[in-house]
Amino acid sequence: MLKSKKGQMLMYGLFIGLVAAILVSLVDDTQTKNKFPVIGDTALSLIENSKEAEKTLLFIDQSAKYASHQLVYDLASEGGCEGSDRYLQYSVWNDKCNLEDVKTTFTSLFSDKLDLFLSNYDSIKIPQTNYDFEIRGANLLGIAKTPLKIERKNNEKKIGMYSIRPSFKIGLDYDFSEYRELKELSEKFVDACKNFQNKDGCVKLNKKQFFDDPIGHKFELVENCHKEGEEHLEISKYIDSCQNSKISDGQASGCVCRNKPKSEKYDIVKNEDKILVVEKDFIDDVESFLGFDEKLLHKDSSGELHVLEDVPSNEECVVEKTKHVFCVKSNSKFLVYEDDVLETKNLVYKFALDFKSEEDSSATA
Repeated sequence: MLKSKKGQMLMYGLFIGLVAAILVSLVDDTQTKNKFPVIGDTALSLIENSKEAEKTLLFIDQSAKYASHQLVYDLASEGGCEGSDRYLQYSVWNDKCNLEDVKTTFTSLFSDKLDLFLSNYDSIKIPQTNYDFEIRGANLLGIAKTPLKIERKNNEKKIGMYSIRPSFKIGLDYDFSEYRELKELSEKFVDACKNFQNKDGCVKLNKKQFFDDPIGHKFELVENCHKEGEEHLEISKYIDSCQNSKISDGQASGCVCRNKPKSEKYDIVKNEDKILVVEKDFIDDVESFLGFDEKLLHKDSSGELHVLEDVPSNEECVVEKTKHVFCVKSNSKFLVYEDDVLETKNLVYKFALDFKSEEDSSATA
């Protein structure tokens, strides 16, 4: 999710969109004053407050629009499932991932995303966490809990308060059913390849067949759009592949996973029952973690992983890749912030699939 700094960067694009509206409002202010030169100060203050409220409501509407686009994009980039199994940084679309709940996930996360935008408004302090959200058809409704209050002043003296409830209704410009369509395609894909002995070959041969849409042009498979090659991700793959490796018959003492990638920055440690990827600087600061550069993952006969020095006499684990990451581009487009750039981009769904069969599960247990 976006950090505060990124939220501020996004506001530059938002400000550009609002400049024209604000200028029109200012010109209208001037015309009002010229048309009623003898109007009382109190009435004039009321008009000023009304104009300020209109500008603020416009800002809230536009902020909600941009925030909704950003959140739709961010959710798709991580797979859309909160609390599901993860492979690398992506959701695994399996039985634990209920993509029918993505709307609920969206509304639960939207408040923080919207507040990043609203906190950048300087004229008035807009209340934070002030909305209940509801997706109704193609629209997002934000029902304000408390009113927006604007002080009425005359020569810097407070003479009252202008109050308005800043609820909004915006078009989402998005159909959440795209998740359901892709999940159905994914389930067919997994069923087609999970019983192949060479799963990796089946996946590479058939992925375009399942995810490319040459007729409707709704979806398109994107090759290698995830951050392949990053050291911590490569080590995460190593841990996952060892966890899912097979112990050959006759290996009573277990096996060793020797396909550990080289990394200058990261290594592995075991903390209680979990294998973690940590920075080597951290390892060097902890006496019990010293010497892990030469250590590998060992899988015992019960399937538990250990971080130990290599034992050359031990057999190597039979590693087969069953999890794959996929990036599928939609024809839906949004103005979003990514990699320090604000631009219009296609929505890209990034998720993982596990092609492990029941037979594979019993062999790796």
